[in-house]
Amino acid sequence: MTNGLAPLSADSRSALALRVVRRAMPSGPAWRAFATGLIVALSLVLIWAVAVALVQRAGRDAAEKARAQAEVGAAALEQFMLRTIEGIESTFAFVEMRRVLETAGDRQSADLIAAHLADIAATNRLGLVQIADIDTNATLRWSSASAFPRADFFDRQAFLAHLGGTRGLLVGVPQIEPINRRWSVQFSRRMEDRNGRFLGIAVMSLDPVALSRDLAEMMPRPNDVMFVVRRDGTYVARSRATLRALAEEVALAAPLPGSGAADSAPLVLSATQPDQRERFTSFRMVAGTPLVVGTGIDAAEALAPVRDFARLAVVTALLTSALVVLLALYARRRHERLHARTEVQEARLAERAAGAARAEIEALLAGLPVAVYRARIRRGRGMEVTYASAGMAALPDAGKARPEEDDARRDFIARLLSGRDAAVEYPVTRADGSAVWLRDAARVVLSTEDGCEVVGYRADITAERRLAARATEAAKLATLGEMATGLAHELNQPITAMSLGADNAADALEAEGTRGIPEALETLRSVAGQAARAQTIIDHLRVFGRRDAGPLGAIEVRSAVDGAVVLAGAALRAAGVEVVRSLPDDLPPVQGQLVLIEQVLVNLCLNARDAMLKQPEGQRRLAFSARRAPAGDRVLLAVRDTGGGMPEEVVGRVFEPFFTTKPVGQGTGLGLAICHGIMAAQGGAIRVANVEGGAEFTLEFAIAEREAPAPESGLRDAPAQEATHVA
Repeated sequence: MTNGLAPLSADSRSALALRVVRRAMPSGPAWRAFATGLIVALSLVLIWAVAVALVQRAGRDAAEKARAQAEVGAAALEQFMLRTIEGIESTFAFVEMRRVLETAGDRQSADLIAAHLADIAATNRLGLVQIADIDTNATLRWSSASAFPRADFFDRQAFLAHLGGTRGLLVGVPQIEPINRRWSVQFSRRMEDRNGRFLGIAVMSLDPVALSRDLAEMMPRPNDVMFVVRRDGTYVARSRATLRALAEEVALAAPLPGSGAADSAPLVLSATQPDQRERFTSFRMVAGTPLVVGTGIDAAEALAPVRDFARLAVVTALLTSALVVLLALYARRRHERLHARTEVQEARLAERAAGAARAEIEALLAGLPVAVYRARIRRGRGMEVTYASAGMAALPDAGKARPEEDDARRDFIARLLSGRDAAVEYPVTRADGSAVWLRDAARVVLSTEDGCEVVGYRADITAERRLAARATEAAKLATLGEMATGLAHELNQPITAMSLGADNAADALEAEGTRGIPEALETLRSVAGQAARAQTIIDHLRVFGRRDAGPLGAIEVRSAVDGAVVLAGAALRAAGVEVVRSLPDDLPPVQGQLVLIEQVLVNLCLNARDAMLKQPEGQRRLAFSARRAPAGDRVLLAVRDTGGGMPEEVVGRVFEPFFTTKPVGQGTGLGLAICHGIMAAQGGAIRVANVEGGAEFTLEFAIAEREAPAPESGLRDAPAQEATHVA
């Protein structure tokens, strides 16, 4: 890009020429007045159109809010009635149980249930005022009331329906009882013996006036209404005008649910009896019953804010119109004093400022340690870079990435196409054959039908990865050095055993000749077992000390735990630590690198050992347990010790570099920080928390998509639960 004033673009030159020509054209007072009047008229039309649109929008919002409130109220009332019906159904069960016990001759138990039912009616629990048992001949067999005429107690129509085979709950019409002049509505259910033979009906008399008072208490505003009706439209209870509404029929513009004309709960604006006020009404059927509940939100109160807003909108529109007229007059006078040369100068200054800004931005981007780019991604066509800062030229071409990294690049593009932020790290081979690691990170700024547009950056992270690898190797060497004495002792035992075994075999052969062959063979087999033991330890040291951890792959959690216990076993035994493993056999393979995961686990083992040294022997216990995460797509490996835990102010900082609680000279503070980096690089995570008696580190792994390869250590799988204790 050249320095200095950038040339004017074609669009800028055209706009500038148009301004000059328009200013040079003669214009009289009539033309200017017409233009000003047209602009003012259009502005006034726009102002009033916006005001009307805002008022209409406010009305729609208020109506939607009222409808939502009606739906919420109907849902709450439905739950209230379901709980009431559940209580009534439980009472029906008591009535039927009393009948069964009475028929079986257990009079004492039947009387106890009868007393309980009488107490329910006497205390008006669930709103019940009377409970009755009607025999097969329509006579009163038992009642919670002392004396009540048979003809007035039960609904004859309900009895005939149950006698005809109706097993569901029936609800009668609210009526005034002739004895006590109280309103009641009867709930009835058929009673049968084990063979399905009709035994009569159980009747519950519910107080609809009390139920109506309960509904009134549930409504927040005085003109809103809640009601319970039968499916034929007869009121059972109503929160307003209670006595006049009972036993009346609902008058609505839409049919009730379950009436055959509508299957879903309607939401209508209608006048509801008896006050004929318009309300936003929502209905819900009460499952398993012939009842429908409804909530009506008073339309006048719901839309009152809209009227206030409409008045405010009119006043605002009037004031804005007056302001537009004043501004138009001011603009006309100002327009007459402006000159074409001033506009040209302003245009040139603006173009020069834009060029300087572009140059400054380019210089800023060129000084960044990364290359910034904008790209277009089309489905099936890959990524096309449409802009790149100057730093892009110094980076290798991303198209020369190694073939094994194609999957990572494809996943990177797929994440961007799905609208998510994405980042990927991959190696690229230079022309001289050297490998360079690059990191791409991008964010979607525009989604299109066939893809998206993104902005991102590309950076050379080769040095960063080398430093991370050196830190990991240094931590690994430090760990090996810390375990050196224990591993030497661990190897010395089988070697000593092999040496003694070989001497014993040779002595047996020399002393007894051919008769000593069986004893020599048995001794040599023992020597072979000790050799295998030593070979196992050496194999783990060879794998653990490998410089290249290899690519990510599918590994078994059990193999990583077994390898770490082999490497750290001598140090743990020397400290008297009991190791317990609880690893299910059906754990899926996880994604990771076996060497690095073993390094993390060994570090945790040694830290746990140090933490438990202050505990008395016999109370030092290190437990490994694994399970699937609740979501099912991760595996969690927990490492718990009995070292007494960490102070709360330390828990949040244990993964910070150079932070340590060990004495000077005994810790660098890098171990857990490196563990955190290793887990993050493998798509996992690590966290710590205090538990009862100690601390627990939880490693989170992503489940691998393919089966895990055979463990490199050569160890056989350990049992699902294993405990090892070294005195």
